[in-house]
Amino acid sequence: MHREAISSAWAATLTGAEVPARLLTDAATASVYTVETCAEVVADLFRYGGGRALSLTSGLQRHLRDALAARQHVSVSEEHYEVAGRELLQSAKVTEPVQ
Repeated sequence: MHREAISSAWAATLTGAEVPARLLTDAATASVYTVETCAEVVADLFRYGGGRALSLTSGLQRHLRDALAARQHVSVSEEHYEVAGRELLQSAKVTEPVQ
C-alpha cells in the first residue's frame, strides 16, 4: 500500500503538472499507517524478546527506539487521517452531519 501510494505520487510528480491532492493524501496516510504498523510489530518483538532485549547493546532495543521515534515525526502525524476523512466526505458531497 505504501509503495503503491508513493509510486503514484512520484509518477504524477514526473509529469511536471501539479500533483493531485488525493495522491498526496494517499501517500501521507499510507506513511502514517506504515510507521504505526512497524512500530507495533517491533514493540511486540521487543516484548517477546525476553531479558536480553533490555540490554543497551541489544539491536532490538535500538530498533524499538527508532520505531518509536519515527512515530513522533510530524510527517506521520495521525492528523493525516483527519485530512483524508475530510476529503472523503467532501468528495461524497455529504450534506447532512455525520453522526
